[in-house]
Amino acid sequence: MATFIPNYLLIDLSTLFSKYHYDEFTFQNAFDLLSSDYRYTSQKLSKLEKSGYISKRQDPSDGRKRFYRINNLNLEDIMKDIGNGINVK
Repeated sequence: MATFIPNYLLIDLSTLFSKYHYDEFTFQNAFDLLSSDYRYTSQKLSKLEKSGYISKRQDPSDGRKRFYRINNLNLEDIMKDIGNGINVK
């Protein structure tokens, strides 16, 4: 299950999804698409992975290269998580 993430990460996730859907992409692909600097792109992908929205695997032939994929999540679970992050008074 995915956990709550800030809106700026949802926007980045949406941008990645609009281009790659559930196909694999590399760090360089994300870097080019998100138009952030190297370190910030790395932080974004790390947060999306820790939150359960994307998964990462290492290239067996080159340990430095990573492949990312957006996880196929249930929309109802995401909406519940987003709702849990909203403060209702």
